[in-house]
Amino acid sequence: MKLIKQVVFYLVFFATLFVSTAFSQENSLKANKFGIDFTIPSSVAASVGGRFHVEDMMAMQVELGFGYQVEDENDNQVEGGGVKLGLYINKYLLDRRAAPYIKGGFSFAKNFGDLNEDNDDVYITLATGIGVSYFVTKEFAIGGEALLAAPVSPTVKIGTATTQLFATFYF
Repeated sequence: MKLIKQVVFYLVFFATLFVSTAFSQENSLKANKFGIDFTIPSSVAASVGGRFHVEDMMAMQVELGFGYQVEDENDNQVEGGGVKLGLYINKYLLDRRAAPYIKGGFSFAKNFGDLNEDNDDVYITLATGIGVSYFVTKEFAIGGEALLAAPVSPTVKIGTATTQLFATFYF
């Protein structure tokens, strides 16, 4: 019985600690703050970018992405890759340490290599989604987002859902 009380105590203690830190207001969501973003690579793609808070709770974000796949005859893979430039606006919903946001914008992408032999046009894609930034400190946040993206050029296609994890350093 003593073990159960200790487990319950520690669960309540850590839950209270998490809730109190998640809802405190230590963050960098103020106007004129600049952040550098690094995505955590997913498979063969990664990106780096920046965000500038044009006003409290709203940031413009630029993302430069790169993906590459090497040729592997044993795995039936061919060489190819792509580059991407994305421009987005993030509107934060809560001024808290755990700050959810909605995101919208567009990206330009160019594919290359044998993998994209018949698919090397420049693509324009519209994207919208949701995310959350958790401020570990006032100047460092980790987070994740889910986006629904729909290519609109060279042809309109049914969209795809993407997710990514990131780390942001604020100045």
